[in-house]
Amino acid sequence: MSNCRFKLETDSAYECPHRIYHNRDADLMSRHHFCIFHSPKLSEEKKQRTVSKGSETREKILQGIEQREEEFRQKVLELLRQGEADPNTASLDLRGFSFPSVDLRSTVFHKPVSFREAHFVQQPRLNAIVFKQATDFCKVKFDTTANFFGVRFEQDADFSGATFNGDPNFYEAVFEKEAKFLGATFEESATFLKCQFKGMANFGFASFNKGCLFLEAIFTGKVSFSCSAFQNGANFSTATFNGETSFYNTPIVGLADFSKTTFEGDISFINTHFLGIANFSLSSFQGNVYFVSALFGDEAYFVGDRSTKCFKRENDFRRVALGKDAALVFDKVDLGMTRLQDTDLERVGFRDVFWHRPKTWLRRKRALWDEFRPLEQDTENEPQYERTAENYRQLVLNYEKKRDYDSAEDFHIGEMEMRRKLTAAGIRSLWLRRAREWVNAHAIYKLLSNYGTSYVQAFSALVLLLIGFAFAFFLTGFRPTSDNQGGKFGIVEALLLSLSVITFQRERFYEPVGWQSRLCLYLAVFMLTAQIALLLLAIRRRFRR
Repeated sequence: MSNCRFKLETDSAYECPHRIYHNRDADLMSRHHFCIFHSPKLSEEKKQRTVSKGSETREKILQGIEQREEEFRQKVLELLRQGEADPNTASLDLRGFSFPSVDLRSTVFHKPVSFREAHFVQQPRLNAIVFKQATDFCKVKFDTTANFFGVRFEQDADFSGATFNGDPNFYEAVFEKEAKFLGATFEESATFLKCQFKGMANFGFASFNKGCLFLEAIFTGKVSFSCSAFQNGANFSTATFNGETSFYNTPIVGLADFSKTTFEGDISFINTHFLGIANFSLSSFQGNVYFVSALFGDEAYFVGDRSTKCFKRENDFRRVALGKDAALVFDKVDLGMTRLQDTDLERVGFRDVFWHRPKTWLRRKRALWDEFRPLEQDTENEPQYERTAENYRQLVLNYEKKRDYDSAEDFHIGEMEMRRKLTAAGIRSLWLRRAREWVNAHAIYKLLSNYGTSYVQAFSALVLLLIGFAFAFFLTGFRPTSDNQGGKFGIVEALLLSLSVITFQRERFYEPVGWQSRLCLYLAVFMLTAQIALLLLAIRRRFRR
């Protein structure tokens, strides 16, 4: 009797050690080729062929199927028992096995086990006989490595409460039905690279203690990571959450649920596509978060509360794309260390968020972290002033639509700050760059009225100019006019001369003496008039609503 001829797709050197399994039903299993473990189980085509047979033949075939499946289960369990008991067996080899159904609840695997390229076949429901429909790994414990590379689950796969003490590998695994990892514990790094979840995927209350990889994973149905914990980071880069599910063959919007999830370490959603609803309500991100170039095709919510505020460290939402009808909402979250360049902030909803509050001599309650964050050495040599200014313009429009004019003015200041600093962009010398930032029209506008937003600052500047020109008149000289013969000309009178300028008096009681004094008068007329205009502009901006 020769050995099974089964070959693995990813390992041509693999040779099955088991003997060929012989059976009488050649139309149901390939005769003289495979062992009982690798014998292909009933396909959809075979199901139809079985149904089309006469009732007597059909019942006989169904009984034979049930007997072979029970024999398969017994042999698998015996194989596992022998492997665990044999000290010479280093690992349990179930590669490429074709499982009709399996119940391994509460099983403990003390040795490495490999299900590489195994196939868990969807079982038919024929006549009154109902075959088991689930792959049950509930509360299974894997003490070492568990390899599910390329496994295909046509049945529901239940790993609820399972414990993976080794490195579980689900690389390129396919879950045709529901994948349930409810409350599962992953003590080491878990790999779900390029997995396909075509049914619901439930990782609620799961614990990932050493990180996990969901790179390029595809989630077609509803996904839940609610109340799960990622202790050492997670990588969902280039994953796709299609959000597509159906009810009685009617497509409905699905959900990627990350609510009340705890993320510790760096979390990556770079180039991730959320095509359905994405819910991050009451989640806590303890490490750096990266949503760079992510796509939100529907509603997406980041909701915090007064205690968690969602984000604890720097988070990156640069180049985020929003679908035509998408809605990205930040509610009660801390955006004090959030990067937002190249994201259309006019379309984003901000509700009671905490913005960065810079420590500057002019107090600002709201600013973008992109303006103040330290430069990264070797990656960014110059701040992206123009891009940050564009974000500020978008925020001004966003908040003005909501009639939140105080916030809009803070972001207007940010836009003008970027314009001021842009005048010195490209200057290598730090000293010259700082000097150029303050020697330009924008800097003067800032000093005189904080870019037209502060009537208090504008009035203070007006008073200082008034006093300054009074001293200038006193030093350069002035005299009483013909209508004010015998008048004094001290510092108080110089101040009255300055007041006559800002009150637009044509007939003054004092006049300049000499060209220096006349020059001061011309400058006073120009500068004091301009400052009054700035004061009126600031008052209008403040009280026009």
